[in-house]
Amino acid sequence: MSNGALLPMAPPAGALASPDMAAVLLPSLTVAAEDRTAPFLEFFAAAICNPPGTARVFYLLAAFGLTGFLTGVWRGGTASPPMALVAGVSFALLFFTAYSFGLSIILFAISACWAASRSTRGRTTLSFVAGGAIGTLGMLAWLLARSDLLGYLAFHIAFNQTAYAPFTGFSLDNFLRSLALSFSPSARVHAFGVLLCGLSCLLFVTTNLDAGSRRRILPILLGHVGVLLLNARGATIFQDGTFLIAAIGVGSVAIPAALAWAAAARPALSIAISLLLGLGIASIEFVGRQTLSTPAMMTRAEMVRQPRYLIAQPLDTAFFDKVRTVARPGEPVLALVFWPEFYWAADRPSMNGYYEYMPWDAAYAKSPWFGRKRDICVDLAKSPPPVVAFDNWKVWDTYAPADYMPCVLRILATKYRQSAEDPRLYFRLDRMDAERALR
Repeated sequence: MSNGALLPMAPPAGALASPDMAAVLLPSLTVAAEDRTAPFLEFFAAAICNPPGTARVFYLLAAFGLTGFLTGVWRGGTASPPMALVAGVSFALLFFTAYSFGLSIILFAISACWAASRSTRGRTTLSFVAGGAIGTLGMLAWLLARSDLLGYLAFHIAFNQTAYAPFTGFSLDNFLRSLALSFSPSARVHAFGVLLCGLSCLLFVTTNLDAGSRRRILPILLGHVGVLLLNARGATIFQDGTFLIAAIGVGSVAIPAALAWAAAARPALSIAISLLLGLGIASIEFVGRQTLSTPAMMTRAEMVRQPRYLIAQPLDTAFFDKVRTVARPGEPVLALVFWPEFYWAADRPSMNGYYEYMPWDAAYAKSPWFGRKRDICVDLAKSPPPVVAFDNWKVWDTYAPADYMPCVLRILATKYRQSAEDPRLYFRLDRMDAERALR
């Protein structure tokens, strides 16, 4: 169910984030000739070379759509048909990455087509819509041919809208409160994103105040509303990552564009802005030292001191050796409530359809969609794995496993025995001989 599988990419060994690498990859898709060394290229290169998993997918698609196309149009650049086409594909794929981006994508599309120059608006709009159609039809064809379209609709859209949303506190009030700046250690990064989004909007508007460019002001405002709506749930900790990525993307284009504009208009103003920018970066670095990374709630210095290890690697410890002895190679195991790294460390696959079980999963089990049932009470009783790792974690300090999945506790009590040495491990009764041999 990981979105990272949508577009898996891995950088070559020793790859660095540089505009040269991106220029090789996208020599003909920049918005205008003078933009070939724009921050878009650095942002695109960073998208490929740095972040893992789902974040890499969003970085890459946002680089194409936002910093490669939309901000160029806001600056008055001529959007070439290939770039508009690629942007349309990117925005379509963004929707399939997370349907909650849908409203933002609509606002981005309206903003881009509205801001395009009158002489090229029809061609830009046509290419953009064609790209969106290609991306949408391509993903639907892939889901129909290689995956489960109804399963995608059930677990990606219906699940989130009906089962998960009530647990998130999603509301207009929550979204608006997320725009209020808070400089508490855990919310500073989010506050930085809000400030950068506001600064980006201000700079793009300021550089379009002349008579020939004012028609782009409303599209610019509309596009920045779309950036804010990427955080529609109103999160102020790690769940706001996509909003931060977009805010940094548009800001990385707006700031140097404003400096270039100021240098052409008033060189002294450009120098003053550059000094203020340097002071701002230094201040961010200083304040960032005391900022807490969520959900681990550690400062940067504390994170640096953590031991380094490779993810997705088996761990040779007595705990996981015991799991591998009882569960044969290739046999599924189950780790509850939320312990995804367990499967890597144990070198055993997860039980089919379950790598975790949260309160919203239990809510979905009561009202499944499109015939796609997922009820651990039924499936665990029907096909109990040889090993269950059970960490009795109270989700968000509110939802105890005994409250939302008491059936699991009953199954553990009747079909399993708890390990005397490792209380978090439960072994199926017919595998107890293998466990005893380890004592």
